[in-house]
Amino acid sequence: MQYPSASPCLPRLLAAALLACVLCACAAHTPAPEARPDDAPFTLGMTCLTRGHADSAARHFAAATDAGTPPDAACWLALARWFQGHADDASHALRRHASEAANASALRAIATELDLLAARLRAQRAMAEAAAGLVPVIVPERIVVAPIQFAEGCPPSLRAAAPALRLLVTRALSGAGISVLPWPLVRAYERECGLALPPQEAASLAPRLLGAAVLLIPRITPAPGAPGHVRTTITRLRLESAKTRQRRLTEAIARHTQRITTLRGELHQLLTHKDDCSRTLYAMTRSARIDALITRRGALERDIMAANAAGDLATAARLVPQHEAANARIAKETAALNEFRRSFVGIRVAAYRLDPASAVQRIQRLRRAANDLRRKLLAAESARAALRRDLRHGGGQSVESVFTLQTAAPEFWPISAATTCARLLQPSGAQLCALPTAADMPPRAALPSLAQALTAWDNGEYATAHDLARQHGLAALFPAPPAPGFDVLALTSRPEADVRRLLISRLRAALGTTAGRAELHP
Repeated sequence: MQYPSASPCLPRLLAAALLACVLCACAAHTPAPEARPDDAPFTLGMTCLTRGHADSAARHFAAATDAGTPPDAACWLALARWFQGHADDASHALRRHASEAANASALRAIATELDLLAARLRAQRAMAEAAAGLVPVIVPERIVVAPIQFAEGCPPSLRAAAPALRLLVTRALSGAGISVLPWPLVRAYERECGLALPPQEAASLAPRLLGAAVLLIPRITPAPGAPGHVRTTITRLRLESAKTRQRRLTEAIARHTQRITTLRGELHQLLTHKDDCSRTLYAMTRSARIDALITRRGALERDIMAANAAGDLATAARLVPQHEAANARIAKETAALNEFRRSFVGIRVAAYRLDPASAVQRIQRLRRAANDLRRKLLAAESARAALRRDLRHGGGQSVESVFTLQTAAPEFWPISAATTCARLLQPSGAQLCALPTAADMPPRAALPSLAQALTAWDNGEYATAHDLARQHGLAALFPAPPAPGFDVLALTSRPEADVRRLLISRLRAALGTTAGRAELHP
């Protein structure tokens, strides 16, 4: 049996099909467009951002921002930076640009959306890594204030105000320079953990996923034997193991010791150089003084010779002692200068390299540099002393402190709790002094509204949260609300390309480059 011969068009069809496959594959992996002389950086940046090339887009937008064309290129640079993973820088840049723009409210809303999205995406990634068995890295500077725990018998008013009290303690500590993780980030992790775990387990897991080294746990119980009072026990719990902490502190002390040794060597070298310059200036000053004396002696000799020639013996007799005194002074200064030069080898060479004005300028410059080094040395020595103190008297893994407060004065609880937390953390004196006072806290009547506002914010009711906070002048505690319909949970479950298109559309609408409003729902 003989097979029919192949059609002469078949090779061409196969070649065309192969070419189509290659073109499809190339389209799926389109590289960032190359810059051409006739393309504006902003146009290239928009093309790269639309295709998902955040790094290339950031470079082009940075060039457009430097050129100042268009004026809102900085906003697009911020969005590209967000997709690069620099969420904090992006939102700060948008808020900074909003302070000078007419469309400030829209830009602040987008900045809030970026913060909420970034926090929830970080939490999702941390949960996925924990599920894969990856242990979060503990960062020593990270501290988390846990949700307040209540025992039976505590007043319901205190329980209702718990979210507000926790927020105020967190803000008081962070405002004093203590590195407490911000409330919105912690809540994003707790809510993400709460999707798979009971609330208590979620609150326990979230600080570990955040890499916190210290957890501050407030617990309020009725004060025994004191009606109308509650007792608060704050526990400082180290999430870092004692062995790991000891190794970390020991290594940090060794690093500071090495830095101190280096700084002392640099300071010694710099002071030696400054002393050499000072000696050089001293030698030049002596030489100039001798030159002036020699000039004075020459003038006296000429005056004496003129007086003798004129027969004025009285004037000549009066000038001779001055001439002898100048000779004696020259001899004395020369002897002192020679002795100085013999004491310090190399001064003569240095004197030839510098003039007096340059020597003075160099000495002043070296003195300023020496003062800077002394400040760095003092800071390094203070840091090493703090580390040694922490290693020696850091306490155990769990340390408690207690204070008692009237039930009728819950507005004083955040200050008392913040002060107790600060003492457990052993901060510097400046940080303790920077803690706010009771006058800086919201009034008692504002606490329930603030707690309701925080609950509404957690539930995605951002406008309601702002309205509740605004009733008592507390809107500054919240960022600008996102656009109506913003759903962070729905957005974090969508593909990155959809989120990118949405954010580009939102920013275009905010900047007025396109008509209409961006749709927030799929």
